[in-house]
Amino acid sequence: MARKKQRVLLAGDRPKESVDDQLKAFELHSNTKYAYILAFYLHQTKDYDRVSLTLDFMIKNWPNYPDSYLLLVDIRESQSKKDETIQLLHNALSTKGITERDRFRLEGRLRDLEGTHEGTR
Repeated sequence: MARKKQRVLLAGDRPKESVDDQLKAFELHSNTKYAYILAFYLHQTKDYDRVSLTLDFMIKNWPNYPDSYLLLVDIRESQSKKDETIQLLHNALSTKGITERDRFRLEGRLRDLEGTHEGTR
């Protein structure tokens, strides 16, 4: 437990070390929690290629985990890939097993993007 807290505290000061630690944790326990934290740390280090691969892996293996879509949406939007971003959200919304609460979050993000995409903002 103390090691886990130490990793979290190091995340802000030493993100590269945090990525390495989280990658080891994910390799030992392949689940959504460790995968998302790894993606989050990769995003913090601006390693967009690896974070995209991690999020694509999550979407393929855990398609009804909405936070993976939302983080990938943020990345694609920052890369000015709005059409791809909008399609990603449509794909997320067509996924079976998405809760109503998560559907609401995804739809809200899609409305924001479509409004920006159409120049209505």
